[in-house]
This record gives sequence, C-alpha cells and structure tokens, in this order.
Amino acid sequence: MSKIKMLDLQKAKALLTEFTAVNAATHASSIAYFTFLSLIPLITLSISLVTMTGLGQREVAEFFSATIPGTFNDFTKTLVDDAFKQSGIAFSLSVITLLWTASQGIRALHSGLNAAYCEKEERGPVVVAAISIGMVIALGALLAAAIYLVFGGVVTRAVESVIPGLEQQKDFMDIMNSAVLLTLSVIVLTACYTFLPFGQRRFVSQLPGAAIASLACGALTAGFRVYVDNFCNFEALYGSISTIALFLFWMYIVAFILIACAFFNRALHSR
Repeated sequence: MSKIKMLDLQKAKALLTEFTAVNAATHASSIAYFTFLSLIPLITLSISLVTMTGLGQREVAEFFSATIPGTFNDFTKTLVDDAFKQSGIAFSLSVITLLWTASQGIRALHSGLNAAYCEKEERGPVVVAAISIGMVIALGALLAAAIYLVFGGVVTRAVESVIPGLEQQKDFMDIMNSAVLLTLSVIVLTACYTFLPFGQRRFVSQLPGAAIASLACGALTAGFRVYVDNFCNFEALYGSISTIALFLFWMYIVAFILIACAFFNRALHSR
C-alpha cells in the first residue's frame, strides 16, 4: 500500500512540475488584459446579432447581470449602452476591424492553450488569425443565442407549452435557464479546447475539462460576489478604477481556470 501511495505522490509531483512549466499565471494575465480590450467589440458583435432577433437592450443587460458578478452591473450597463449606440454603425461600416479587435482576446487564449497542451504552433499567422476570428463569430453567435433563448423567453415558453403553469415556479425556471447557459458554456469551451490550440483532438475528449471549467467559473462568479460584497473593499485600494481592477482580477482567475482545465484534459488523455 505504501508503494502505491509513493507512486501516486510521484505522479502528482510530476504533474505539478509539468503544470508549473505551462506558466499559467503569465498566460492568464495576458488573456485577462486582451479580453478586457476586446469587450466592447465582442459585445457590439453580439448586440448586432441579437437585434436581428428583435430583442432589446433590457434583455442584453439582464444576460450580463446574470452571468457576471453583481459588482460589475454598473460597469457592464455602461458597456452595453455604448455598444447599443454604435452597434449598427460599427457592424455595417467596420466589420473586419471589429472582428480583428475582438479576436485579440482569443489569440491570447490561443497562446495559453498551446502551452497547456504542450503544443508548438506550426500553422501560419493567416490561419491562426482566421481561426481566432471564426471563434469570435462563434462566441458572438452563442452569446446572442443565450440571450435569445433565456432572456428572450424561449426556454420559458417551451417549458410552459409542455407543462402548463410551470412558468410561475420561479426557482425551477431559474434552474432551467442556468442549465441552458451551462450547456452553451460547455459547448463553447469544448470547441475552444478542440480547435484553438495546435494539434488534433476529438471534440468529445475535451468535454471533461470544459464541463469542469464551466462549473468552476460559475462557482467562482458566485463566490466572488460574496467575497467582494462582504469581505473586501477594493474602492479603498484603487479608488475610481476599482471596478476595472476587480474585473481584471476576476478575468485573471477565470483565465487561469481555463488553462488549468485544458491541462487537465491533456493529462487525462495522456493517462
């Protein structure tokens, strides 16, 4: 029994050494920074797609309020307001610029995932750029789909058509809506883990890490809200830029989780 424990301990140390070599913290910092710069273009793209479904600014604001810590509500409301003002102009006159700017966060994630999967990029820059822009379009479409399904009332009406009167059960509907958001999140992350880094991977084989990452990010968002509201006063430290500092800190942890779960997929596949 002691030999088995020693072997397990050695394997754990070896995995920890491998993960340390990934430099997840450095890549997470880069992802958080470039994702922050990509927010307005990505939100603008999503809103341009959402408006095609007939939904308005209220549904978009509700979506972001439900998926990020409540501390950022005023911050995201400002972003959504600005994006709605320019979505039509930006999407019609500068599509390429919009997609290129929004893809910078994806390119940072691409670099981090290559490190997590221990891959050296061998595709040309044009191919990498095309994949990054494609992921931005897919992400924007899935964000629009999430807003349309959950906050456009599609899920609620579908459940009501099957079980009349269930719409009044708010707790149950909240669970259903959360399940839809979680499913879409798993799909997005699985696609990122499969297609973004260099190399060939089966879509199904990336599901475990994607599911863990989605659940972990959901738990992080809930825990972060409790932590900020009750135990930490960032305004005393950062003053007027406290919201930006908090957002970058939250995004840093999310990015670290994404890289760690990608490494988990790699370790699971190797084993």
